[in-house]
Amino acid sequence: MGKKILVLASANRDLVLVMDRMPDPGETFRGESYAYAFGGKGSNAAVATARQGADVTIATCLGNDGNGRDIFASYEKEGMDTRAVVFTDEAQTGFALCTVERDGNSRIVVVPGANEHIRFSDIPEDILNEPFDALMTQFEVPYPEVVAACTWAQRRGIDVVIDAGPALPLPLEELCGVTIFSPNETETALLTGGMPVATEQECLEASKVLFGRVHPRFVVLKLGARGAYLFDGQEGEMIPGFRVDAVDPTAAGDSFTSAMMLRYIETGDIRAAIRYGHAAGALATLTVGAQNSLPTKEQIESFLKERSA
Repeated sequence: MGKKILVLASANRDLVLVMDRMPDPGETFRGESYAYAFGGKGSNAAVATARQGADVTIATCLGNDGNGRDIFASYEKEGMDTRAVVFTDEAQTGFALCTVERDGNSRIVVVPGANEHIRFSDIPEDILNEPFDALMTQFEVPYPEVVAACTWAQRRGIDVVIDAGPALPLPLEELCGVTIFSPNETETALLTGGMPVATEQECLEASKVLFGRVHPRFVVLKLGARGAYLFDGQEGEMIPGFRVDAVDPTAAGDSFTSAMMLRYIETGDIRAAIRYGHAAGALATLTVGAQNSLPTKEQIESFLKERSA
């Protein structure tokens, strides 16, 4: 097996609507297609990491309903360890409505549901005593549970990667032991009090603010088609991505962050890890939907080989 990863994860059932454009208020507009899929930033990350060859344990909370049972079955199909998955009767399984427009833009409305019942303390102690290489999480999990997970990982000397979405005003100073802190442009603006990242200098200034609040080893700003900006506390640099004919950006950031995380803990080379993440993110934009778009390790390596030829 590959590296052993614990993912403290959100989980949603997604409804994806494909349309030419968003309707105006009061307008009934004909869409092109719809599909149900499995999603949630944390679940996307867990699936992406598993498909890249890691030994993934997923910790989440699902509603005791059809959507929850379907999601659980999908985890087992992906070969993930599901011992830390909890079911609740107190809420429905999380749900997300995702719209994909002809120009490639997407809009997402999330109903958290059972995700609000995720508790780090629900993970059995015997699982937490296993030799994990890294913890990965995001802000669709209740923030006190993210802090608790980081505290556990720091005590264990385990790398922590935080995909800093969705954009929420959070007391980042409570986090500890973070290895990679990675927001996108919108999340960066909210977490820095509105700082823009249109230029490299602006990226540097925003990264310094985030670094000062979180004190990670690296800040990695996800900048879409522009690539990613890396800051190590001293210097910053833009690392370009790959240009592709994108169909749907849903889960591209999750794919990027997971691949970057896994390659970094395998090699210790953050720049090579970001390039690997760019390949995974680009591939995820070529298919409509979240988890069905996430590439395998073989697909990522084939893509990189083609682009370096």
